[in-house]
Amino acid sequence: MSSASHLGDDEYSRGDRASRQALRGRAALAVCALAGVASLVAATVLPVLRIAAAGRIVPALDRTGWHVHGPALLLIAAVALLMLGLALRGSLAAAVALAVCGLTALGIAAAADLPDIGSSGLVGEQLLTGTTHAGLGAYAEVLGGVLLLAAGGILAFAGFMARE
Repeated sequence: MSSASHLGDDEYSRGDRASRQALRGRAALAVCALAGVASLVAATVLPVLRIAAAGRIVPALDRTGWHVHGPALLLIAAVALLMLGLALRGSLAAAVALAVCGLTALGIAAAADLPDIGSSGLVGEQLLTGTTHAGLGAYAEVLGGVLLLAAGGILAFAGFMARE
């Protein structure tokens, strides 16, 4: 009888251990997604595009995420935060929507920011030749998109596998 009770205890502790590991995994994905949201918010206020004229960056010509995209990155971050809450409660659709938020941020970066990086033209009052460079906001925007895509994708995959 005692050996049967030990067997039951082992099964219970294995299930408890698996539950704790799943909880830690979800917590790590939540942190990943929250970092993605924070990156998108940061990309809104950081310079996404920086202009260098005569080999020097001209801060007055910086274009922030707000100048380039308006409130789009903030809206994506807000939707991602809402979807994260639902995805952590087990919603497969919300996990997919979280990944779509990441793809949307990456699409905005690829369509609106990346084509301008490296372009040149005349800038300033003296009409010097200027070149556009990526600012910290561009990196934050891409990082936010990748983190949201990864967190949403993994949560969606885990939710899909749990349903089978």
